[in-house]
Amino acid sequence: MHNALSLSFFYSDMLSFIVKDIKTALETFGSNIIFSNGLLDPWSGGSVLQNISETVVALVTEEGGHHIDLRPSTPEDPDWLVEQRETEVKLIKGWIDDYLKEKKTSFSM
Repeated sequence: MHNALSLSFFYSDMLSFIVKDIKTALETFGSNIIFSNGLLDPWSGGSVLQNISETVVALVTEEGGHHIDLRPSTPEDPDWLVEQRETEVKLIKGWIDDYLKEKKTSFSM
């Protein structure tokens, strides 16, 4: 029979393995992903909180919560949220520009 402490260690070890496995999978196969995390969100601890590569990016703010950056903008939005959205748009535009340059180069040969 398991006591609470041994279960805690078991789940902690299991979470460490899963997080490591996710990082490896993202390093190998991931691209053009933004993990947007507000640390007020209780789910943020299970998310990606550090950049994995130039195209797998973690945007972390101490404020905010679950998918607040995806909600419609309002005049009352705090500065950090406006800046985060601008960063997201800049990243996505950069990825699209890179794709179009690559496509143009491969078709011009």
